[in-house]
Amino acid sequence: MPFVEFVVLPVISVATVVIAVAMFASPWCVRGLARARSRGRLTLFGRLGDRQQTRQMLAANSRLSQSHVPIALMFGNSVLWTVFGVASREVVMTLVNSIGVLLSSYFMLVFLLVSSPAEQRTLVIHSALALSWALGLVWYVWVRPESTQEMLEACATLGNIGVVVTIGMLASPLLDLVPNTRALASHRRPYARTYSLAIARRRAKGKVIRERSNRFLNGQLSFMMWLNSLAWTLYGTLQRNIYAWLPNSIGLALTTVQLLAIYVYREPRGLPTTTLAEGDSK
Repeated sequence: MPFVEFVVLPVISVATVVIAVAMFASPWCVRGLARARSRGRLTLFGRLGDRQQTRQMLAANSRLSQSHVPIALMFGNSVLWTVFGVASREVVMTLVNSIGVLLSSYFMLVFLLVSSPAEQRTLVIHSALALSWALGLVWYVWVRPESTQEMLEACATLGNIGVVVTIGMLASPLLDLVPNTRALASHRRPYARTYSLAIARRRAKGKVIRERSNRFLNGQLSFMMWLNSLAWTLYGTLQRNIYAWLPNSIGLALTTVQLLAIYVYREPRGLPTTTLAEGDSK
């Protein structure tokens, strides 16, 4: 239909780019969003929390308890889909994920500048692994194949890997909902102390369910992930691209569960909220 092709698809494509780029910055904005919300200053995208958090880290010359691992994973996922997008000539997918590569590279550079020497060594190792992953993908798709057919097969394999990686990333926030059996198993030893076992049992129940509080889940991040999954599902459906709509339709269901958990375990109005440190010390 001409209306879908010339009106709906361009609108969905632009919306997908904007939402996906905002979601790429969301893991970096979690603390900024939490601070802004606690101070009553929460506005669109947490007052551009990524820039705010970057300035705070550089000013304090400290990580501010932030981990670089999510950023490294974001880099690996973005590189994967950038290579796939270029190989399959998907303009929107290439544009979105190349921006993700640039953002994650910038964030990793900030981490390198504010880390201690010991942290820098770990960061360099993880950066080398991420770079090796990127070069390996380029070799697998463009250098190794000796014919166009082999390149198409490599691209399809890369897409299948990307589906699994994307579903895993969208499902990762649900880890705070499910029981942590490792926490309990690690304490089931003859020399484990009684109080240590009791703490492990409490932690094994899952933070959100155990505390009946949604403070362990970030509402803004979950909502951005939900919007991102919806946009990519619509885009993939219109483009008939299974690598776009399949993982994101599953991600749409997973992020819906996150939003429902945030609603079910919301803080009752009029009651003082408990800090994260207080919740973990119980």
